[in-house]
Parts: sequence; C-alpha cells; structure tokens
Amino acid sequence: MLSVPDRPWWHALAACRGVGPRAFYPTRREGVDEALAYCERCPVRDHCLEHALTTGDKFGIWALPERQRRRLRRARRLAAAELAAEPAAPDDRPDGVG
Repeated sequence: MLSVPDRPWWHALAACRGVGPRAFYPTRREGVDEALAYCERCPVRDHCLEHALTTGDKFGIWALPERQRRRLRRARRLAAAELAAEPAAPDDRPDGVG
C-alpha cells in the first residue's frame, strides 16, 4: 500500500488548495501566469517559496518560476559565502579569545 507523504501545515491554507497539480507545472507562458495568479493572493506564499528553495525543487511554480528561484538560491549562496569569509569582529569574540 502506498503511503501519502505528510504535507506541511501551510498546504491547508494555500490559495491553490484544491487546484490540480498540473496547473503548477505549465508548458505555456499563459499557464505560468495563471499559476502565479494564485501565488499573488496566497497567504502562505513565503512558506511555499521557502519550501522550494530549501528542497531545491526545480520544477513547477512554487511562489515563483524556477528562473527566479534559481536567482534567489544563487544570491543566498553568495551571501552565505561572504559571511563565512568575513573575520569575526573583536567585539564578537568570546571573553579571553584574541
């Protein structure tokens, strides 16, 4: 017997609940615009986007088209790399260090 994966809590609040998944895997530009119309009014859009960004989902519309999600992922990686490359300021070091 197949088990259905648990859905995140926010799925129940999504503007797209009840809409078939095919609507969010469009093959035409018009389909992308139709899917994004749900996202624009969705109260849990940020959760949906974060899900796509953290899971690396590269298909479908998850609050944004993949091209825009790819840009966000890249910006996050660059920001994380910059933070990792910055030395800690003297005030940020624990007492007795440095």
